[in-house]
Amino acid sequence: MTANANIEFQPESGKYILTLPESVYKTLGLTDTEGKPISIVNENKMQLEWLSQKIMGWFHDLNTRIMSTRSRLNRKKRVAVLILFISILIAFLNHSLSRITHIDILYINLSAFGIGMICILQLFKYFALGLTGYGMKSNAEDEINDLKQLIQKDYST
Repeated sequence: MTANANIEFQPESGKYILTLPESVYKTLGLTDTEGKPISIVNENKMQLEWLSQKIMGWFHDLNTRIMSTRSRLNRKKRVAVLILFISILIAFLNHSLSRITHIDILYINLSAFGIGMICILQLFKYFALGLTGYGMKSNAEDEINDLKQLIQKDYST
């Protein structure tokens, strides 16, 4: 599903207006202080086409970065949960593992507890990273702020 930008001519003002999909406004944060989408207006249609291509390129790059980061975090979460379940299984089967491997039960319990705690802390970290929007680099935020300033300076009503 691709989102397209529309450029429409406004006969009463003699200018063109660029309308972007709602998801683009929301993802890139192209809203004013009241939360309404920024109106992008110019007399030159070619400049608006160039701007729309630039905005859509940033939007798609940001979406692919967010999706790859989410999939990477989800994979790390699955691995941590799997290791946590294995350590829980080892903790429950400590007597039989002790007899098979001739290792003291205390060592098995301590290692299972330590690995389990590390996995729980890693899971907390991965969930926190997922909630904070991990993956959006500061240079992307700088580019978006520059884009907002450009729009407000050159393309606003």
